Order: sequence, then C-alpha cells, then structure tokens
Amino acid sequence: TTPRRLGDPDCPLLLAIRGGSVFSMPGMLSTIVFLGINDRIAEGLAGRDPWYAYDSYRRFLASYSWATWGMDIEEFGIVEETKARYGVQYKNDLPWQGMKEVAEASKEVIRSQGYGKQLDEILADPKKQLLTAVRAVLDSWDRDSVRRYRELRGLCDGWQTSCIVQKMASGNRTNAPVEPGMDETKASLTGVIPRTQFQAQGDRTFVGEIKFSAAGDDLVGGVTSSDSFQTAGELKTLMPMLDRRMTHATAKLRRFMGTDQEIEFTVERGVLSILQARSAEIGTEQERIAFAEVGEEATRGIGTRGGGFRGVVAFDEEDWNDLQGSELRGRDDVDGVLMVMENPSPEDIPLIMSMDGLLAARGGSSSHAAVAINSIEDKSYSAVMSAQGLRVDARKHEAVIVDGSGQVMHTIHKGDILSIHGTTGSVYIGSWPLELPPVKADDGSTKEPPEEI
Repeated sequence: TTPRRLGDPDCPLLLAIRGGSVFSMPGMLSTIVFLGINDRIAEGLAGRDPWYAYDSYRRFLASYSWATWGMDIEEFGIVEETKARYGVQYKNDLPWQGMKEVAEASKEVIRSQGYGKQLDEILADPKKQLLTAVRAVLDSWDRDSVRRYRELRGLCDGWQTSCIVQKMASGNRTNAPVEPGMDETKASLTGVIPRTQFQAQGDRTFVGEIKFSAAGDDLVGGVTSSDSFQTAGELKTLMPMLDRRMTHATAKLRRFMGTDQEIEFTVERGVLSILQARSAEIGTEQERIAFAEVGEEATRGIGTRGGGFRGVVAFDEEDWNDLQGSELRGRDDVDGVLMVMENPSPEDIPLIMSMDGLLAARGGSSSHAAVAINSIEDKSYSAVMSAQGLRVDARKHEAVIVDGSGQVMHTIHKGDILSIHGTTGSVYIGSWPLELPPVKADDGSTKEPPEEI
C-alpha cells in the first residue's frame, strides 16, 4: 500500500513507455521498459530479488539505447558471452552476479559508442529518462522501417501516434520450480495469445506462448527459441486458476470488441495484468499445399503460416534484391525467396513481409513478426520459426544446422534452396515436389490436379 514514486530508491515506480497508434502496428513503434531505474534503485531492488533487479536494469539499458540512440546492444553479444562464461544455456540460469555483469557491460558498451555523457545524465535524473523516452516514442513514427511498414499495409502517414505511459508489470521476477501444482500466487511470467482456436467440441483453446521469469519482449521480440518457453495451452496443467481467468478475460474482450483478440499479458507474483489487446490477425485462407515427396527432415520448428514452400535462400535485403532479378518466377523448382534469419526482430518486419517465406532460428507464433506475417493478404506466405539447431550468420551470408552435440549437419548459403512446411514446421534441404490442390470446376465439384509441381 506504500505509494510508489519515480526515482524513489525505497519504493521505486518503474514504467513502460510505448506507442499507441489508431492503426495496429505490432512491434514497429519504440518501447522502453523498466524506465526509472539506475544504479541506486537497482541496488535497492537487489535487496529483495537481485536477479530481477539486474535483469530489469539491463532490459532498460537495451530498450532505451535502441529507442533514443538507435544502438542495438544485442549485437554486442553480452548475454550470450556471459552465458558461455557461466556454462549455462538460458539467461534464466545465470546467477544474479552474472546478470549484474551483463548490466555493467551494457553501460560500458554505451560509453564506448560515445553516449557516456547522455547515459550519466539520464541515470542521475529519472524524470529526464521519462521525457526523453516519450520523445523517442513519438519520433519513432517517422523511422524508415515504420514508414515502409505503413507503405506495405497501405496505412496513412498523417495520423501519428499517442504515447502510453504504464506502470511496469514485472513478469521477470524469479520463480519457484515451474511444475504442476506450483503456487500460483508467487508465479511471475509473460504471455501472448495471438488468437483463440475454435474446437469441434464447441470450446476455444489458446494459441500462443508463455515464458516464466520473463518480460514481454522475450516473446514478441522474436529473440527466444522454442525450448525456452511453453505453449499457452500448458496453462491448464501448470496454472489452472490463471487459465480460467484468461479464458474469462479473452471471452469478455471478444464479446466487447466483436472479434477475436490478440492479447499480451503479464503475471507478477500472481497478479494478472492484461497489457493490451488488438484485433487478431488470422491470415488469409490460403491453400495448405503439401509435399508429394520429401527426403529426411533437416530440422523442425514452429509452423507459423502456410504450407509447402520451396525458397531460394536470402539473408538480407541485398540478397533479396539480387535474387529478385534472377528470373525466379520462371523456374519450376522454386516458389519464391526464403528469408533465413536468427532473430525476426520488429525492425526486420517490412523486409520479412516483402519476402515469400521465412525460416528463423528463434521466435514463436506470438512474436510481432509472426503477427505481421499473418496480416499479409495479397499473397501466399509460409513461415517456420524456432527451427532447432539453426544457426545464422547474416554477415557471412551463411547458416548451419547442427545436431544436439553441436556437430554441423548442413551448411546453407545464399541462393541455396530449402523446402519448408508452414503448418508442420518441417524443413528439408533442396527442392521437393508439391501436390497441386484440387481443381474446382464451374459446377463447384473438384477433381484431382493433372500432375505434381
């Protein structure tokens, strides 16, 4: 019941600052999280939950740096390097000392890039953090990638955006072991439900993902792999009380809005916060084309949209431009250009939507990239995310698929052909024949296609 105040080290108010346009633009506008934190406040929070304190600190530094200075701290690989040093697979497994090292290293990177003075100013004055963050959110409306997204979606440039200031809901607090029967009043997690699925029995089930001890950007940012989060359907066994509350909330929103909703939510020590909702993107009714014949699976991921697709591999926009001019449309062994990437970040969404297919090493059905893919209406599109063992080095225009021991099984270069299935999540090396969908006659009947593609 103690009032929280911005900049108060004893009872700090931490904020999330995000855009809120009349148009649905998932992930395109800037978001700053855990605003109001600095060294002194992090130390105060660490007295109760040190891992949460320094995880929040490093998240603030990363989100603020990108929004205000256009600097992507993730590119410096601080978290991955720290995990390797401690010998852990997931950042949740880092001790709090390791997470503090990540926050300190993030500050050093910011200073090395010439923003040391600005960093000192905002850490000394949380109110300045707030004012500059609001300005950054409003300015993000005119970023090149955001303009390109609006052009692809046919959205008006002149509407601008509001700026939403919210109390931070902290789903990244530490948890007891995640298992059936866990104490729901002490659990912290984040989750995204892109849509619900109507079942033959007459009920609806959740489509989406949840992640314990995490913040929303872990899911929507496309930076985590499928083995680090659970499907939303697992709430029934892990947290049945939360599952019932979410069922009620989604039904209420669906009735009020008149359409199925995409919902982002966070649970902080048992307290549920519905952060935002928008009309669900369910994709076009495209044919789920199957493969007539395939070889052995190279890997498998989360099928996000579409069916069988044979794509020529591109790693960036330069590759895409080169391949677009290589008369792909006249070939009968490929269906278009396949974007292969490590993290399908919001900044890459316009480029992803320009492609014909996506294969990503991370991200899931609840990422902003997946939501954007399901909004494409003018063409067929197939996508597979969180492909197991896929490692992408876009700078080298190369990717590898490794087995459980880390041994390289396949190497992929620009211009190679991969076949993916956007429903099953299967990935195959090379081009494999597709089954043509049944042909509809004038009288409404169907007949089998004359041959395979």
